[in-house]
Formats: sequence, C-alpha cells, structure tokens
Amino acid sequence: MKKVVFSLGTLLSAAIMVAQSSTANLDQSGDLNIANITQEGRFTSTTVQVGTGNNAEVIQELELAQGNDPDFPYIYGPATGTITQTQKGDYNSVFAHQGPGFDSKIDQVQRGNKNFASSSQNTIDHGSYQRSMQLQEGNNNYATSSQWDGNDPFNYVRQKQFGDYNNATASQKGEENIISITQTGSFNTASSSQSGAFITGSITQFGNSNSAHQIQGDFNYAVIRQWGDNNTVLQEQSRSVNDLVALQGSSSFNSSGSFISQIQEGHSNSASAEQNILSEGGENIINQRQLGFDNNAKATQEGIVGVLEGNNAMIQQQIGDGNEISSSQNGAENLSDILQEGNLNTVLNTQTGTGNYTLVKQTNQLNTSTILQNGTNNTAIALQNGMNNTVIINQGGSL
Repeated sequence: MKKVVFSLGTLLSAAIMVAQSSTANLDQSGDLNIANITQEGRFTSTTVQVGTGNNAEVIQELELAQGNDPDFPYIYGPATGTITQTQKGDYNSVFAHQGPGFDSKIDQVQRGNKNFASSSQNTIDHGSYQRSMQLQEGNNNYATSSQWDGNDPFNYVRQKQFGDYNNATASQKGEENIISITQTGSFNTASSSQSGAFITGSITQFGNSNSAHQIQGDFNYAVIRQWGDNNTVLQEQSRSVNDLVALQGSSSFNSSGSFISQIQEGHSNSASAEQNILSEGGENIINQRQLGFDNNAKATQEGIVGVLEGNNAMIQQQIGDGNEISSSQNGAENLSDILQEGNLNTVLNTQTGTGNYTLVKQTNQLNTSTILQNGTNNTAIALQNGMNNTVIINQGGSL
C-alpha cells in the first residue's frame, strides 16, 4: 500500500498517481492551488483545500481485463473507492470520478463563493451501491452528479445547497435509485433526470424564484416541494404506474405567482398538485395532463377569500379510460378548465369564493360531472357527448 500526504502552501501544483490498494491524502492551505490525483485499485482519497482559487480533481478507475465469457468480453476487478473533497474559500472547483465498481462513495463539501462541484460514477457499465453526497454553502454555486449503472440497483445521490443563485443537476440510469435535492435561498434551480424503474426523485426548495424539473420512467415516484414566491415545477413521467406530487406553499403559506405543470403518459398513473395550502395565494396556475388508462389527478388551490388577488387557474386534461379528476379552489377569481376524452371518467370540482368559473367537457360514455360552487358570480358549464352521462351542479350565492 502506498500513502501520499501533502501539506503545502501558496502556488502549489501537485499531480499524484497511485497504484492498486492505495491511499492518497492531500492537504493544501493557501491561494491558487491545484491538485490532480489518479488511483487504480481499492481506493481511498482525501483532499482538503483552504484558500482562494483552488482546483482539485480525483479520478478512480479500473483498467479493462479480457474475460472468458463471450457475452461479457471485458471484466472489471473488484473495486471499492472513497473520495472525500473539502474546499473552504472562494473560486474553488472540484471534480471526482469513479469507474465501474461496487460500494463506492463520493463526498464533496464546499464553503465559499462561486464554487463548482461535479461527480460521476460508473459512466461505462456495471455498478451498484454507489453514493454521491454534495453540500455547498455560499453564493453562485453549481453542483452536478451523474450515476450510470446499467441494470444494477441501489444508487443514491443527495445534493444540498445553502445560499443564493445555486444550481444543482443530478442524473441516474438504473433501478431502485434515489435522488434528493435540497436548496435554501433565492434564485435556485434544480433538475433531476432518472431512467429505469422503482426510482424516487425528491426536490425541496425554500426561497424565492426557484425552479425545479424532474423526468422519470416506469414505477417511479417524484415529489417537488417549494415554499416561497414565483416558483416553477415541471415534472414528466413516461410509461406506467408512476406517482407525481407537487406542493407549493405552507410552513407557512406564501407561494404567490407559482406554476405547476405535470405530464404523465402511460397506464395507472397518479398526479397531485397543491398550491397555497390553508391560506394566502396569488397568480397560481396548475396544468396537469394524463395520457393513458386508469389515471387519477388531484388539484388544490388556496386563495384569499374576498380578495381579488387570488387569480388561480387549473387546467386538467385526461385522454384515456377510467380516469378521475378531483379539484378544489378556495379564493377569488378562480378558473377551472377540465377536459376528459375517454370512458368511465369522473369529475368532482369544488370552488369556494367569488367570481369563480368552471368548464367541464367530457366526450365518450359513462362520464359523471359534479360541480359545487359556493360564493358570488360563479359560472358552471358542463358539456357531455356520449351515453349514460350524469351532471350535478350546486351553486350557493347571489349574482
């Protein structure tokens, strides 16, 4: 085993290459430092930099070996790797890469301004139990993490950012993987992309003017939580048996001027969107679209009753069979537009407040519409084209 320990000062540039079963430790204190570490084998690496303008890079990779199986011409030796990188200061950048292997871990921490962190694991083939943890505290930080494991499961990415103008991006390919992103501050952006099955994606943002975007495939669960103003949620799921959840507002309230868009294509999907739960409101919009069979959509908007600033709008579309829509608006000047094309559809729309408007259009057979409005100057329109349809409209209030 080889162990390399560096602790040097200003204007240091170090390049280290360590053989198999190696451990490399690098400690730098000063300004304008550069470190580059490459390892092959059972790796362990620790890099700490304190100063300004530092750059650290750690690469852990296995060489390909010729195998005897024609279906798997190349094999990788057993590998476990641990990468820990810590930077304190301004204008820092850090990068970590782990090749094919099992039970690998990357941990990156940055505290300062204008930092950049990037991690990649198993970008060629094969790998499981991969873990990547990124934490940034400061302004103008950017973090990205990617995991590609083929058909091997149980990989985990967790990103945390505390500060302003942060951007986090995470991507995974495989099964039974998890991405969790947390951002606290203003003008943050988070994006999560996952392909495979039995995957969980979670984004939580606390602050103003945040944006979150998630894309998934089969048998997946995606949730986005935002507290604050002018937030945006975009979630897309393709194929079947997926769940979408979007929450804006609460702890406590806020979420004025927010936007939720959720799209599902496939069978047995479920979507839920909630804005301004319990009180307050604003220019909020919910747009949900489902293509397929046996889908379920739920939307809730909470406004300020009697105040003409609660201009909330819902647009929900379902194309397929056996769909259900449940929507509720509590506030003023609200709009609910519902379209269902298919069989066995059901709509339950509830509005409480003043100046509300509901439009329900159902085509095909065995549809049911229920519209409940309690307030003043409400309008309800239900259009049905087919057989065995039922409409129930209950309005309480005065013109």
